[in-house]
Amino acid sequence: MGEDDRSAEEHVMIAQVLPWMVAAKKYVAGEIELLPIANLETDHDELDDAELAAVRNVMSSYRTLQGAPVPGCTLVQFSGRSALEDLTDEELDTARTMVELACFASLSRRAFFGSLDYANATRFTFYQQRLGSGGFVTLAPRVREGRALHAQSTTGLAISEPIQVAVKGRIRIDEPLWIALCDLRSGFPEPYRRWHDAILGFNAANTDSDDIGPEAEWVLMAGSFQRLLEAQSKADDLADAFDRALTPAENVACAQSARRPNCKGDDSRNLRWAWMHEFYRLRNEYAHGKRNSAQNQAWNQQEHLILAAIAFPLVAKVKLQELGYYTLTDSDSDRIDSFECLADQEDFFAEPPGMKGTGDSIYSRLLSEASDCRARERMIAALDSNGGSGSNEG
Repeated sequence: MGEDDRSAEEHVMIAQVLPWMVAAKKYVAGEIELLPIANLETDHDELDDAELAAVRNVMSSYRTLQGAPVPGCTLVQFSGRSALEDLTDEELDTARTMVELACFASLSRRAFFGSLDYANATRFTFYQQRLGSGGFVTLAPRVREGRALHAQSTTGLAISEPIQVAVKGRIRIDEPLWIALCDLRSGFPEPYRRWHDAILGFNAANTDSDDIGPEAEWVLMAGSFQRLLEAQSKADDLADAFDRALTPAENVACAQSARRPNCKGDDSRNLRWAWMHEFYRLRNEYAHGKRNSAQNQAWNQQEHLILAAIAFPLVAKVKLQELGYYTLTDSDSDRIDSFECLADQEDFFAEPPGMKGTGDSIYSRLLSEASDCRARERMIAALDSNGGSGSNEG
């Protein structure tokens, strides 16, 4: 290796950036930090001048749909280390894994049906770019046999944001969930491999990209449920496992449902069982290349996919709690309690009566009802516990 080669190698740095999102705050899990930069034009408390200049150089290539440079980004870095340094292959792999887990933790708390508090996996598109001397970056696009490396000057280079990230908003992450998944990865590696598969499949199914059809999203999410619940490749087995995992305060029986789902002759089954059974049964047709099913359906394609997007993170949280890595929050419990109620709605995409504005939906009202019910139960329990020790005077 010549002197020039050694000199170039010494100056190689790697910038790890999430260009299509600005995190709501600094998030930390394990050894990884997500550092938001809301405005690339201003100074940053945690970056020195050289680091900020290098980040600006890299980010100058990333453009909005209007062609302007993106105003901000999120850096991914190892705690206590520079945001720009050379990294080993193992460290690069760790960062990619932790970003996938952060993505899932964000998807787990997103709101639906018109709320601005929404995210998709495309917002977490992750670039690990090598910076050489002279302002060159290395691009590594995929090809069938691996990746093709190209050195490219940032001058004149433009990478445009996908249309599905055009709706802006600070990205929030369920930090306790992210930390729990990080702890599972380091403390329980054998089952984590199964979790990793399930989470990557779920993330891939929630990009909102038109390049991934709904049938592919369906197959990916069905596989994620199956991996996480350790179920056999049978609709009955997966439905049984799902029914046991997601237990609301009150069940909705198939016999009570206006949807009239197929419960295999047992109308006492819970509606969530019937939903998962139908979801996986239809998955089998999509997985074998049949796009238009002739089977009777209680839910249409769009309804199935949004129910799956709501349910899978809840199952993950329940399972993490069983393993001792996570504690369900009231918000989690509200979502669990509302799931069957939402699935039972005649049209849960319809505007609610007397709609009050953005974010008001049938689902948001069901969540509020579940929260109010929980508050009433706690109040009654508190009154009951205090009432026994009190006395009436008059």
